[in-house]
Amino acid sequence: MSKEKPIVHLRVYLASGNGNTVSYDANKKVLNENILVKLVHDTLEWYNYLKHLKVNGFVKCTVENVLQNKKKIDSAKFQKEVDKAFEPIKHELTPEQKKIAELEAKIEELAKGQGSDDKLTKARAEYQEVVGKQAFHGWDIETIKAKIQEEKSK
Repeated sequence: MSKEKPIVHLRVYLASGNGNTVSYDANKKVLNENILVKLVHDTLEWYNYLKHLKVNGFVKCTVENVLQNKKKIDSAKFQKEVDKAFEPIKHELTPEQKKIAELEAKIEELAKGQGSDDKLTKARAEYQEVVGKQAFHGWDIETIKAKIQEEKSK
């Protein structure tokens, strides 16, 4: 007996007016329009259908039934394959995109360093306390601390 390819019964849910989510009523019944689709697994039609699920406005897809040789088989493997279709596509970054990502990370790190304003403010306050006058606005933390040490060593 030849082994037939499984026939997968998919329930696909269209996006509603509420965005790209599935909407439910008070009884937890799905409000989105849905369609039952039967596809032969591991065919070009199967792969193209999964590839274009999100593009065609579907927000959810469940495997309701899988038949092979007119017998029901476990659908968990097929559901995992369908779930992958809704995952974001991961692309390899080009060298330019990698450079941009590195620069953005450096900018973010420098922006976090802006939290050193508190340290700078404290250092300026300490300088004013020790020296008796305000620190020059262009000095960084290291310069102010050096000036404080210099004043304390007198």
